[in-house]
Amino acid sequence: MADDSRWATGHRRRICEILGPDTIPVYDAEWEMWELVPVPDPEEQTVLRETLGIILAQASMEERAVCEAMLTTGGTQEVIAQQLGTTRKSVERRLSRVRRPAEKLAAAGVIMVPSVSSAVTR
Repeated sequence: MADDSRWATGHRRRICEILGPDTIPVYDAEWEMWELVPVPDPEEQTVLRETLGIILAQASMEERAVCEAMLTTGGTQEVIAQQLGTTRKSVERRLSRVRRPAEKLAAAGVIMVPSVSSAVTR
């Protein structure tokens, strides 16, 4: 398991070297695939951090751990489950429990949810 994360980290670093500083690989959980998106400018990064803080403010420790694993490793739900010592279904449920309040916050206009699919043509 540790070898997998070391490989993934090195692999992502190498992809960034090849692609240059203008794009980054981002995992789209809905489509379960990696996509290349433009690197957000500093203002967008600040907005994204604030949005994530609002979304995770009421999240449980387990939900935060799943989100952190997604952000740092970019792995699939199966890989994240192995890292956290749980099941893929548990990871899926925790992500769902984070998404529901996020969707409500977005519907109420409290947050703007960026869409990876809108940034990249399939």
